[in-house]
Amino acid sequence: MNTEQKMKRVCDAWRIAAVALSIKVEAPYVIRTRDGKEVACIAHLVDFGGPNGMIIGLYSRPASETDKELKSAAESKGLFYSFINADFYERYDENEFKEALTDWGFFGDEDRRPNWLRKPLKRE
Repeated sequence: MNTEQKMKRVCDAWRIAAVALSIKVEAPYVIRTRDGKEVACIAHLVDFGGPNGMIIGLYSRPASETDKELKSAAESKGLFYSFINADFYERYDENEFKEALTDWGFFGDEDRRPNWLRKPLKRE
């Protein structure tokens, strides 16, 4: 399977996750670098990763490479970013997707917090 096919399958899985988990996901997503070049991403998660949301890219194996343009574009817009393994995320698995989202953290308005996602405990 080529990279374009993998990207489509992972985007499809994130669109399924959006409906199943009641989260806002734009997949696929295109972000622009500072010089205006378009960089394709798997998804933009509006309420996760940081106050401005996050974008997801693919982790390239076996070279263990990440997309430097995606990273730079995300940083320039104040977005958190994460690179995921396409082999792992090409099929929607509720528990695995929930675990990733929980790890990335919810930063959206409380009225958009999914019911399955616990509120963090307040520290005194």
